[in-house]
Parts: sequence; C-alpha cells; structure tokens
Amino acid sequence: MGRPREHDETTRESLRAEAERIVAQHGLAALSVRAVADAAHTTTRAVYSTFGSKEGLIDALAQTAFEFLYKEIEKLPETDDPVRDALDVAVKVFRRLALDHPVLYRIAFQRVAPALRAGPEVTAARQRAFAQLQGKIRRLEDAGLLGRTPLRWRRSPSKR
Repeated sequence: MGRPREHDETTRESLRAEAERIVAQHGLAALSVRAVADAAHTTTRAVYSTFGSKEGLIDALAQTAFEFLYKEIEKLPETDDPVRDALDVAVKVFRRLALDHPVLYRIAFQRVAPALRAGPEVTAARQRAFAQLQGKIRRLEDAGLLGRTPLRWRRSPSKR
C-alpha cells in the first residue's frame, strides 16, 4: 500500500494562487519554491510533492489558464449567430483571462516562462480549450463568414 496523500486539492490551489500572486507582484524571477511555500504557509515539500519542481509549478499556471478558457467557453450559450458566439469567446473569455489573470495569460500565450515544458497535463488542457475555439471558428467557416475578404497588411508609405 502506498503512502497516504498529504497534500490535497486545497493545498494545490493555495500554492498555485500564491505563485500567481508572487509573479504578478514581483515578476517571474521572484518565483521560487521557498517563496511559494512561505506565502501558502506550508513547506517546500508541499510544493515538490504537488508540482515536482518550480518548472512544474510554472506549468501548472499555464494549465490553469487553459482550464479557465475551457470552463468559461463551456459556460457560454451557443446561439444561432456564430459571429456573436465567436465575439463572446473573445470578449467574455479571452479578454477576461487577460485582465483578471494577466500572469496566467502571459505564461500561457506570450512565452515569458522559458521553463514551460508543456508536459502532458498542460498539453491536454491546451488541446481541450483550443478544440472549443476551433469549433467556434468552424461555425464561422461553415456559415461562409471566413475568407470572403482577404486581409492585406499594408505598410504605411513612410515604412516602405
């Protein structure tokens, strides 16, 4: 019989939330196993046994971003207007992630965390969220609302 689990989901969430707060207040360079453990009033062992390493903790932040997207997109009602539905995803979900959890957004999408190794949990969460997004885009495509007007990026005359 294995060892009983010492650190539950409450501990995991507390550590993850403290990591997000530390990065928000002091930057990614300030994130350490010791700082997160101290902020969560626990031990470094809790961090290591829950996330494996500092890099695992960073991965968990990215995973949280993708899980947020999945859950919030799932909550949106699907209407008969694919344009409105796609805009709702952009405004009500992605925008909210960027504004309410800028650390998670940056780690997941702006590659500010070189230690992000995108392990299987992160990859699975990312794939689930993007599958939902692709479904919204597919509805636009099926309705003939994509590709009608090509986007042409023009340089201003001063930049040519």
